[in-house]
Amino acid sequence: MSVCCYIRRAVMICVCTLGTVSLGAEFRVDTVDGMKIEGTVVSCDDGGLRLSVAGNETDIALDNVSKLTAINATGTDRPPSGIHLQLIGGTDLFVDQFSSDANQSTMTFADGTRQVIAASLVRTARLKSPSEEFNERWRELASGEYETDVLVIRKSGGNLDFVKGIIGAIGETHVGFEFDGQEIQVARERIEGLVYFTKSKDAPGEAFCRVSITSGGSIRGQGLKWDGDHFVVAIGRDAQLTLPPQLIQTVEFASNERAADIILTVSSSGSTSGSWT
Repeated sequence: MSVCCYIRRAVMICVCTLGTVSLGAEFRVDTVDGMKIEGTVVSCDDGGLRLSVAGNETDIALDNVSKLTAINATGTDRPPSGIHLQLIGGTDLFVDQFSSDANQSTMTFADGTRQVIAASLVRTARLKSPSEEFNERWRELASGEYETDVLVIRKSGGNLDFVKGIIGAIGETHVGFEFDGQEIQVARERIEGLVYFTKSKDAPGEAFCRVSITSGGSIRGQGLKWDGDHFVVAIGRDAQLTLPPQLIQTVEFASNERAADIILTVSSSGSTSGSWT
Protein backbone atom coordinates (compact mmCIF):
# COMPACT_ATOMS: atom_id res chain seq x y z
CA MET A 1 0.00 0.00 0.00
CA SER A 2 1.34 3.42 -0.88
CA VAL A 3 0.84 6.07 1.77
CA CYS A 4 1.30 9.61 0.50
CA CYS A 5 0.50 13.03 1.81
CA TYR A 6 -1.21 15.66 -0.27
CA ILE A 7 -1.26 19.19 1.10
CA ARG A 8 -3.82 21.50 -0.44
CA ARG A 9 -7.00 23.42 0.33
CA ALA A 10 -8.64 21.94 3.42
CA VAL A 11 -12.11 23.23 4.18
CA MET A 12 -13.58 20.34 6.11
CA ILE A 13 -12.61 17.29 8.11
CA CYS A 14 -11.27 14.71 5.69
CA VAL A 15 -12.46 11.16 5.29
CA CYS A 16 -9.41 8.98 4.62
CA THR A 17 -9.63 5.71 2.76
CA LEU A 18 -6.16 4.48 3.72
CA GLY A 19 -5.70 1.77 6.32
CA THR A 20 -4.01 2.41 9.64
CA VAL A 21 -0.22 2.20 9.64
CA SER A 22 1.78 2.15 12.86
CA LEU A 23 4.82 4.30 12.16
CA GLY A 24 6.02 5.42 15.57
CA ALA A 25 6.13 9.08 14.52
CA GLU A 26 4.58 10.59 17.63
CA PHE A 27 3.73 14.28 17.52
CA ARG A 28 1.67 16.82 19.38
CA VAL A 29 -0.52 18.90 17.10
CA ASP A 30 -1.32 22.47 18.09
CA THR A 31 -4.40 23.61 16.24
CA VAL A 32 -5.40 27.12 15.28
CA ASP A 33 -8.51 26.86 17.45
CA GLY A 34 -6.45 26.08 20.55
CA MET A 35 -6.55 22.28 20.83
CA LYS A 36 -3.52 20.09 21.58
CA ILE A 37 -3.70 16.52 20.27
CA GLU A 38 -1.02 13.85 20.72
CA GLY A 39 -0.80 10.86 18.43
CA THR A 40 1.08 8.88 15.82
CA VAL A 41 1.20 10.18 12.26
CA VAL A 42 -0.62 7.70 10.04
CA SER A 43 -1.34 9.44 6.77
CA CYS A 44 -2.58 12.52 4.99
CA ASP A 45 -4.72 13.03 1.95
CA ASP A 46 -6.51 15.89 0.27
CA GLY A 47 -8.14 17.04 3.50
CA GLY A 48 -5.39 17.08 6.09
CA LEU A 49 -3.52 15.15 8.74
CA ARG A 50 -4.53 11.78 10.18
CA LEU A 51 -3.32 10.71 13.64
CA SER A 52 -3.75 7.52 15.60
CA VAL A 53 -4.81 8.64 19.08
CA ALA A 54 -5.19 5.97 21.77
CA GLY A 55 -6.11 3.40 19.15
CA ASN A 56 -8.56 5.64 17.35
CA GLU A 57 -7.96 7.67 14.21
CA THR A 58 -8.40 11.44 14.30
CA ASP A 59 -8.51 13.64 11.21
CA ILE A 60 -7.48 17.29 11.37
CA ALA A 61 -8.00 19.71 8.50
CA LEU A 62 -4.63 21.12 7.47
CA ASP A 63 -5.75 24.72 7.66
CA ASN A 64 -6.41 24.11 11.35
CA VAL A 65 -2.85 22.94 12.05
CA SER A 66 -0.52 25.55 13.55
CA LYS A 67 2.42 23.44 14.74
CA LEU A 68 3.69 19.88 15.03
CA THR A 69 6.05 19.04 17.91
CA ALA A 70 7.85 15.72 18.17
CA ILE A 71 7.01 14.12 21.50
CA ASN A 72 10.33 12.25 21.77
CA ALA A 73 12.61 14.78 20.10
CA THR A 74 16.27 14.30 20.99
CA GLY A 75 17.37 17.90 20.50
CA THR A 76 19.15 19.68 23.35
CA ASP A 77 19.70 23.24 24.48
CA ARG A 78 23.42 23.00 23.66
CA PRO A 79 24.68 25.21 20.82
CA PRO A 80 24.68 23.29 17.53
CA SER A 81 27.97 21.85 16.35
CA GLY A 82 29.35 20.24 13.23
CA ILE A 83 29.41 21.52 9.65
CA HIS A 84 27.05 24.44 9.13
CA LEU A 85 25.40 24.62 5.70
CA GLN A 86 23.36 27.54 4.43
CA LEU A 87 21.30 26.82 1.35
CA ILE A 88 19.83 29.21 -1.16
CA GLY A 89 16.26 29.83 -0.07
CA GLY A 90 16.87 30.26 3.66
CA THR A 91 17.57 26.75 4.96
CA ASP A 92 20.43 26.27 7.41
CA LEU A 93 21.56 22.87 8.68
CA PHE A 94 24.18 21.32 10.95
CA VAL A 95 25.52 18.03 9.64
CA ASP A 96 28.32 15.61 10.53
CA GLN A 97 29.70 15.09 7.03
CA PHE A 98 29.73 17.10 3.81
CA SER A 99 31.24 16.43 0.40
CA SER A 100 30.60 17.79 -3.05
CA ASP A 101 31.50 17.64 -6.72
CA ALA A 102 30.55 19.87 -9.63
CA ASN A 103 26.98 18.61 -9.70
CA GLN A 104 25.95 17.19 -6.33
CA SER A 105 26.51 17.86 -2.65
CA THR A 106 26.13 15.10 -0.09
CA MET A 107 25.38 15.69 3.59
CA THR A 108 25.10 13.21 6.44
CA PHE A 109 23.21 14.06 9.63
CA ALA A 110 24.20 12.91 13.12
CA ASP A 111 21.83 9.93 12.97
CA GLY A 112 23.34 8.72 9.70
CA THR A 113 20.63 10.09 7.41
CA ARG A 114 22.24 10.90 4.05
CA GLN A 115 20.87 13.46 1.64
CA VAL A 116 22.02 14.49 -1.83
CA ILE A 117 21.10 17.86 -3.34
CA ALA A 118 22.24 19.92 -6.31
CA ALA A 119 25.57 21.57 -5.56
CA SER A 120 24.14 24.86 -6.86
CA LEU A 121 21.80 25.01 -3.84
CA VAL A 122 24.66 25.47 -1.35
CA ARG A 123 25.32 29.09 -0.44
CA THR A 124 27.92 28.61 2.31
CA ALA A 125 29.57 25.68 4.08
CA ARG A 126 31.33 26.34 7.37
CA LEU A 127 33.48 23.23 7.72
CA LYS A 128 34.66 23.94 11.27
CA SER A 129 32.26 23.98 14.21
CA PRO A 130 31.13 27.47 15.27
CA SER A 131 33.58 29.24 17.55
CA GLU A 132 32.96 32.50 19.39
CA GLU A 133 36.47 33.58 18.44
CA PHE A 134 35.66 33.51 14.73
CA ASN A 135 31.87 33.82 14.53
CA GLU A 136 31.67 37.55 13.84
CA ARG A 137 34.34 37.49 11.14
CA TRP A 138 32.81 34.42 9.52
CA ARG A 139 29.38 36.04 9.35
CA GLU A 140 30.95 39.11 7.76
CA LEU A 141 32.72 37.07 5.08
CA ALA A 142 29.80 34.70 4.49
CA SER A 143 27.39 37.55 3.82
CA GLY A 144 29.71 39.39 1.43
CA GLU A 145 29.01 40.10 -2.23
CA TYR A 146 31.55 38.36 -4.50
CA GLU A 147 31.99 37.76 -8.21
CA THR A 148 33.75 34.45 -7.56
CA ASP A 149 33.73 31.67 -5.00
CA VAL A 150 35.60 32.36 -1.77
CA LEU A 151 37.77 30.07 0.33
CA VAL A 152 38.00 31.19 3.98
CA ILE A 153 41.18 30.12 5.76
CA ARG A 154 41.81 29.99 9.51
CA LYS A 155 45.28 31.49 9.94
CA SER A 156 47.68 31.03 12.82
CA GLY A 157 47.30 33.86 15.29
CA GLY A 158 43.51 33.67 15.43
CA ASN A 159 42.51 35.41 12.20
CA LEU A 160 40.37 34.49 9.22
CA ASP A 161 41.47 35.38 5.72
CA PHE A 162 39.96 34.64 2.33
CA VAL A 163 41.02 33.84 -1.21
CA LYS A 164 38.91 34.31 -4.34
CA GLY A 165 38.73 31.60 -6.97
CA ILE A 166 36.64 28.60 -7.96
CA ILE A 167 35.74 25.86 -5.49
CA GLY A 168 36.17 22.35 -6.85
CA ALA A 169 35.48 18.92 -5.40
CA ILE A 170 35.20 18.66 -1.62
CA GLY A 171 36.60 15.40 -0.28
CA GLU A 172 37.22 13.98 3.17
CA THR A 173 40.69 15.51 3.55
CA HIS A 174 41.11 18.13 0.80
CA VAL A 175 39.18 20.73 -1.17
CA GLY A 176 39.98 21.49 -4.79
CA PHE A 177 40.37 25.19 -5.48
CA GLU A 178 41.26 26.98 -8.70
CA PHE A 179 43.42 30.03 -8.06
CA ASP A 180 45.01 32.16 -10.80
CA GLY A 181 44.17 29.50 -13.38
CA GLN A 182 45.72 26.63 -11.45
CA GLU A 183 43.87 24.08 -9.34
CA ILE A 184 45.38 23.29 -5.98
CA GLN A 185 44.36 20.91 -3.21
CA VAL A 186 43.83 22.62 0.14
CA ALA A 187 43.76 20.55 3.33
CA ARG A 188 40.31 20.71 4.94
CA GLU A 189 41.88 21.22 8.36
CA ARG A 190 43.07 24.66 7.20
CA ILE A 191 39.68 25.76 5.92
CA GLU A 192 37.13 27.61 8.02
CA GLY A 193 34.52 27.55 5.31
CA LEU A 194 33.41 28.06 1.73
CA VAL A 195 31.29 30.80 0.20
CA TYR A 196 29.82 30.05 -3.22
CA PHE A 197 29.15 32.65 -5.86
CA THR A 198 25.45 32.76 -6.71
CA LYS A 199 24.00 34.53 -9.71
CA SER A 200 20.49 34.85 -8.35
CA LYS A 201 19.78 37.82 -6.11
CA ASP A 202 16.09 37.02 -5.90
CA ALA A 203 14.43 36.78 -2.52
CA PRO A 204 13.57 33.22 -1.47
CA GLY A 205 10.10 31.95 -2.32
CA GLU A 206 7.31 32.33 0.16
CA ALA A 207 7.65 29.87 3.04
CA PHE A 208 4.97 27.29 3.72
CA CYS A 209 6.57 25.95 6.92
CA ARG A 210 9.74 25.99 8.98
CA VAL A 211 11.05 22.62 10.11
CA SER A 212 13.42 22.64 13.12
CA ILE A 213 15.98 19.84 13.16
CA THR A 214 17.14 18.03 16.31
CA SER A 215 20.82 18.45 15.35
CA GLY A 216 20.39 22.22 14.95
CA GLY A 217 19.25 24.55 12.21
CA SER A 218 16.01 24.66 10.32
CA ILE A 219 14.53 24.07 6.88
CA ARG A 220 12.58 26.81 5.17
CA GLY A 221 10.02 24.64 3.46
CA GLN A 222 7.98 25.51 0.41
CA GLY A 223 6.00 22.28 0.63
CA LEU A 224 5.61 19.31 2.96
CA LYS A 225 4.39 15.73 2.74
CA TRP A 226 4.47 12.48 4.70
CA ASP A 227 5.43 9.50 2.52
CA GLY A 228 4.66 6.78 5.03
CA ASP A 229 8.05 6.71 6.73
CA HIS A 230 9.59 10.14 6.25
CA PHE A 231 8.77 13.81 6.04
CA VAL A 232 9.60 15.23 2.62
CA VAL A 233 10.25 18.97 2.60
CA ALA A 234 10.44 20.94 -0.64
CA ILE A 235 13.23 23.53 -0.49
CA GLY A 236 12.89 25.08 -3.93
CA ARG A 237 14.31 24.56 -7.43
CA ASP A 238 12.59 21.17 -7.61
CA ALA A 239 14.71 20.04 -4.65
CA GLN A 240 13.63 18.30 -1.49
CA LEU A 241 14.97 16.83 1.75
CA THR A 242 13.64 13.47 2.94
CA LEU A 243 14.00 13.13 6.70
CA PRO A 244 13.03 10.44 9.23
CA PRO A 245 10.76 11.63 12.05
CA GLN A 246 13.52 11.32 14.67
CA LEU A 247 15.33 14.25 13.02
CA ILE A 248 12.28 16.53 13.30
CA GLN A 249 11.82 18.70 16.37
CA THR A 250 9.00 20.99 15.25
CA VAL A 251 7.11 21.95 12.11
CA GLU A 252 5.67 25.45 12.27
CA PHE A 253 3.24 26.33 9.53
CA ALA A 254 2.88 29.75 7.96
CA SER A 255 -0.52 31.37 7.63
CA ASN A 256 -3.53 29.20 6.96
CA GLU A 257 -4.12 31.18 3.78
CA ARG A 258 -0.73 30.06 2.51
CA ALA A 259 -1.36 26.45 3.51
CA ALA A 260 -4.64 26.48 1.64
CA ASP A 261 -2.91 27.29 -1.64
CA ILE A 262 -0.29 24.50 -1.60
CA ILE A 263 -0.92 21.62 -3.94
CA LEU A 264 1.49 18.70 -3.69
CA THR A 265 1.24 15.59 -5.80
CA VAL A 266 3.30 12.46 -5.67
CA SER A 267 3.88 10.26 -8.67
CA SER A 268 3.81 6.47 -8.46
CA SER A 269 7.62 6.46 -8.48
CA GLY A 270 7.70 8.63 -5.36
CA SER A 271 9.09 11.68 -7.10
CA THR A 272 7.50 15.01 -6.28
CA SER A 273 5.82 17.31 -8.73
CA GLY A 274 3.68 20.39 -8.46
CA SER A 275 4.15 24.09 -7.85
CA TRP A 276 6.00 25.05 -4.67
CA THR A 277 6.62 28.72 -5.23
